[in-house]
Amino acid sequence: MRGAILLSLLLGGCGKPLPPGVERVGSPGAQACAWSVAARRLACVEGAFPDRTYLVVLDLAAGVKSKRRLKGFVLGGGLALSRDGRGVLLDAGKVGELDASRSEPTNRVVLSVDADDGRVRAELPVGGAGTVALGHPAWSPDPVAVWNSKDGIRWTAFGRRPAGGLIDGPAAWRALLLSEPYLVVAEKQNERPRMSVYDLRDGKRTAEWRVALSGAPLASRSDGMALSARWMSETGSFVLEAGDPKTGRRMPLIETGGEIETAIETDRGLLVVAKDPSRRNETGKPFLAPRVLLAVEKDGQRWSIPWTSHAGEFIGVDPKDGRLLFAVTDRDQPGVWAISPHREALSAAGSAIDGGP
Repeated sequence: MRGAILLSLLLGGCGKPLPPGVERVGSPGAQACAWSVAARRLACVEGAFPDRTYLVVLDLAAGVKSKRRLKGFVLGGGLALSRDGRGVLLDAGKVGELDASRSEPTNRVVLSVDADDGRVRAELPVGGAGTVALGHPAWSPDPVAVWNSKDGIRWTAFGRRPAGGLIDGPAAWRALLLSEPYLVVAEKQNERPRMSVYDLRDGKRTAEWRVALSGAPLASRSDGMALSARWMSETGSFVLEAGDPKTGRRMPLIETGGEIETAIETDRGLLVVAKDPSRRNETGKPFLAPRVLLAVEKDGQRWSIPWTSHAGEFIGVDPKDGRLLFAVTDRDQPGVWAISPHREALSAAGSAIDGGP
């Protein structure tokens, strides 16, 4: 009986049987999610922004789920879990219960929240721009927030003695915290996009490279390098690269015809999701698009399989069984899926996710 209760807590209901190795974790409706490997905790923002939003925390190790509304705040941005799973950083809008600006909150804050009881520990005003990166990198004893300000890009570590600084660069539209104190930033200089790397110890730029139209940092690699994607004007294709934050040296890993959206490195190799321009969208929903999962295994073997048509990202790996956690982030069927890393399960996962609950 206890096993059945635990299963119902952690797995959302689905209308038809799912293939082996593919499960929905938590409940449908998660708009953004973060994962703590050490604690095996999943934190998500759920609800209809901006009317009613909730912080949901699932402890997969203990089989406990909590769902809380943070009074006076709407949750519509990113979030991050501390390494121990006890704290959550949230990009939020601060509003009154009858505030007319509730639909478009401009009073942005970063909240430090207790994951166990939902208590707001600290609140940091960041103006109207919101954050561009939240995380708990290996170099910091505390979770870190990065946001745009009038005088540049600022960052703060949420600890007993808050540390932080100013990066003298233009506004960022996306950023990635690395395992060492470096920040990879997608930004515009004189309206021209570029990728830059900043050393957070002194705020200075260590490397930069121009990108034709777009570039996006995606994930931190175990060797300290950054995985980033960019469009190549010379070929018209997209490439996933590993970049050294100290020197700016880049090494191409995967090239594809469609935009690269997410990537993850596991002990089995590298997995990448990209749009697939070779296939037509037959879903009847114009906001969906065919996607492909590309793999580069440790032994060098490469393969690809059709993936879900929904936008999403890899948010981590469950250390208990090696399952990949993939979060669907569009508004059609948001939620988190746990997928076995084996090719058979991955091959079945795309159509299972598209089948919906």
